[in-house]
Amino acid sequence: MRAIATGAAPPPPIGETLRFRLAAADEGFARFEGVPDESLYNPMGTVHGGVVATLLDSAMGVAVMTTLDTRTAYTTSQLAVHLVRPITSKLAAYAAEGRIVAAQTTGNAVLVEINCETDFVAKDASFLKFSDTVAEIALKSGVADVDALKAAAYPGASNVEEAAKTLIATIGEKIDVRRMARAGIADKSSDGVIGSYVHGGRIGVLVALKGGTEELAKGIAMHVAAMNPAHIRAEDVPAEFLAKEKEIALSQMSDKDKAKPAEILEKIISGKVHKIIAEVTLLGQPYVLDTNMTVAEALKKAGADVQSVARLAVGEGIEKVEEDFHAEVMKQAGLA
Repeated sequence: MRAIATGAAPPPPIGETLRFRLAAADEGFARFEGVPDESLYNPMGTVHGGVVATLLDSAMGVAVMTTLDTRTAYTTSQLAVHLVRPITSKLAAYAAEGRIVAAQTTGNAVLVEINCETDFVAKDASFLKFSDTVAEIALKSGVADVDALKAAAYPGASNVEEAAKTLIATIGEKIDVRRMARAGIADKSSDGVIGSYVHGGRIGVLVALKGGTEELAKGIAMHVAAMNPAHIRAEDVPAEFLAKEKEIALSQMSDKDKAKPAEILEKIISGKVHKIIAEVTLLGQPYVLDTNMTVAEALKKAGADVQSVARLAVGEGIEKVEEDFHAEVMKQAGLA
């Protein structure tokens, strides 16, 4: 099966007929890919359900076959398919799995998000090697954004983007060098420090401090990974957000409280808003490594201050559009 997936052995004819192929195989695992062009359409203008059933039956059969010895035969005796949305030629590869990688040296650190389509590929050795290499390139080249990173030189390829295309041809999934973040200390002789933390390859954080230690910077990076504060300081919170929270606080008050003198009413509302500000700001939150103090108190104790924070999470901001199956079929048929 691995030989078929890599092209070392010929695929079965059904794949050519229905335009799909075995892209990867391992023990108990199989991944097929298809090209949903109009040659597979039914009269309603979507890929025929029989194609989908054949694709799923093939994946199931190969996955089972990889767990059997060579003397054991298998066949499908029953298959049920529930179609929740139609497949059309407009369907594109969706890359929302992947990995966050960090690379760091004295006074400089980067995070890079590299996406693939499945968590299986996200654990693949060649994908891991590629992502580690890209992070090191981002660190050493000093590129400022992901477009410059894609154009940067890559060992054995003209650039990172070309290396990604080569990996796509090998793995059979869409690979996207999607985002990067950088933290640096301009004056290497200063007391600035950088802490980086990556949680399970899914969330990465960089924290730059003025003063303090790398241990504290990493601790605060761990805090940001866990709590994901929307802002660093109270003064960073938008006025529109504060105004909205004041409206909400007022609407939740009883008529008895609303009847109190204006200055007392203002104190009550301000107290509620200040509590919310603490919840949404890094400095106001209880420090996850020592909840007896806030992050601001932990920084003050170490004589440090936050200069910058960057946080990336795999697939953040990528949304899969879910459509109503019946409505989409009617749309394809020109009946909606």
